[in-house]
Amino acid sequence: MVPPFQGQERRRYLRVHPAQTNPVQVTVALNDGVVRAAAVRDVSLGGVAFQFPQDSSLLPVGEKITPIQLELPELGLVEAQGVVRRYDRPSEEAPPILAVEFTRLPYSGEKKLFKYINQRHRELHYFAGA
Repeated sequence: MVPPFQGQERRRYLRVHPAQTNPVQVTVALNDGVVRAAAVRDVSLGGVAFQFPQDSSLLPVGEKITPIQLELPELGLVEAQGVVRRYDRPSEEAPPILAVEFTRLPYSGEKKLFKYINQRHRELHYFAGA
């Protein structure tokens, strides 16, 4: 049995949780041609985690997803490519959460995403300190 993680978590990228009142939407095109849209749970320059619709067959770890489209509030569309790194299912009733690592993020999309993450990070810290 692996002991629970007890050290400081080290991430390469800052990640933020979108505001419920101003969500980030993700759209993915699956291999069977079906396009699925979902709500983003958290996002960083390294990837995105989102709720995967329960009526969809789960993508296996290692599956490539192209394109991934993120609709950022007030900043517009970001298109990327990625690979499924993990999925969590908090309960049988809850939709699974898919974590996808970006494997290709064009510079224009990276700039928009960077701006969104910094704006959201400032919002979270401003309201937490108020």
